[in-house]
Amino acid sequence: MLRVHRPPTAPLPMCRMTRRFYPKVITLTPARKSPSIPTVFISFSETVGLVDVASTRACGTLVPRVNSVDQAVFRATHRYLRNSGGNDGCSFVPAILDLNNTDNVRVRNPGALAPTDAIGNYACGAGEGGGIQMIRLPAGNLTDVRRTVDAAEIGVSNINTTRPWLDSSGTWTTVTYNSEVQDDDALYPGTGGDVTLAANTKYLIVWGVTPYSTDASRHAYAGRLQINSNNVQSASSYQRNTASQGAPLNGIYLHETGGSTETARLQMTQESEGGDAGTGQVADAYFQILELPSTAEWIHVDNGATDSLTTALAGTTTWYDTPLSSTFRADGDSNLSLDGANDAVQNDSGGSLPVLAIGWQRWDRDSGASGTRKAPMLRFENGGSAVQYGNNSAFSRGQQSGDDTFQAHVVTAATFDVADAADINLQVTDRHSGANSDMGIYASTSRYFLGVQVLNLNTLSGAAPVDELSAQAVIVMH
Repeated sequence: MLRVHRPPTAPLPMCRMTRRFYPKVITLTPARKSPSIPTVFISFSETVGLVDVASTRACGTLVPRVNSVDQAVFRATHRYLRNSGGNDGCSFVPAILDLNNTDNVRVRNPGALAPTDAIGNYACGAGEGGGIQMIRLPAGNLTDVRRTVDAAEIGVSNINTTRPWLDSSGTWTTVTYNSEVQDDDALYPGTGGDVTLAANTKYLIVWGVTPYSTDASRHAYAGRLQINSNNVQSASSYQRNTASQGAPLNGIYLHETGGSTETARLQMTQESEGGDAGTGQVADAYFQILELPSTAEWIHVDNGATDSLTTALAGTTTWYDTPLSSTFRADGDSNLSLDGANDAVQNDSGGSLPVLAIGWQRWDRDSGASGTRKAPMLRFENGGSAVQYGNNSAFSRGQQSGDDTFQAHVVTAATFDVADAADINLQVTDRHSGANSDMGIYASTSRYFLGVQVLNLNTLSGAAPVDELSAQAVIVMH
């Protein structure tokens, strides 16, 4: 069984937001007398801009609410907006929740979660407002571990001249967990931060961390997903000072293990120029790993080990296609293939396909780069038309006295139907500055600085009768 609830293509009404986001609500309805809704992918997408003028700073955090309870651990990616250097930002978070029939699912900006957030006045972007997506997925074993109390588990990476310096000089600290919500297949040993994935198994991995520091310095935090000591995906967030604590970062990733078990973990670091970067804290974190049926098929494409976009982000109105020239993995009969001539994934199934598309890019710049503010923003293009939801962005302050922040790592996801022979492109722009400012995506032998995964949702259908499916929901909000 599969249902896809796509958000409206029309933009949301323009709205001024002070302390609360105007919620979108989905009420779940029964399916074949099942007492609960099966595994569901839900997406809330939002692109906003500052309403105020001059040099207003603003940030905010979206959280999902089920009925009357905020799911605070699942904070969305922090959108830091600075009107004098760009006033557009996006939000994104994936999560897995237990849902029952008739549950109300909404997304709001509470404005009062700890760590606190500075709240500004926002307007939904025309043509880029947002919506909620929902996909039912077949049942599978779920591991859900979380950190619910503060922990000093953020390493410090010193800026130097070797690019990408975050890897050449970085100290990454593994996030550990104090709460085991669910572990159907006994993947988590009960302590530490490592989860052992079963051999020959396909997984949907959903993760998020909320870092913060109580000092008044600027901070850029980076988190990464590591599997068998290979870095596979990263995200970043920005904290302006103590007034904008709590900068969540998160990701979503598809993975298939080989013939032996594999170890998965989350790691964190923050930028430093050799001085006091403050004591970075993990306020909360979640690591959720859902087993997919063996029938699940997807393609993973990237630019091989030669990722380089050093001249991109040179304009504030141009959307650039992510260079895609190499197939990292693909199922033989997935009906999706690389269209390298157009930097795209193509539907060659002979008919329309419902898909879940995931994309990420990791941007950084030289030490000594300019102080120009940069904020790479991602979106998907479907068959030549922009998908009007699923945008996400990250903020890089650049050189600024002794508190430089050069990282901007972005992950996003969206679900939609792709017509036969149509292409899917992951695109990037920057509305904060027309200058390149030495910012780029650089060569990575582990091939995780950029990537696109497209899951054929038809391959998940019929894996189990409805009444045998679990009562879990995968939520992705933008």
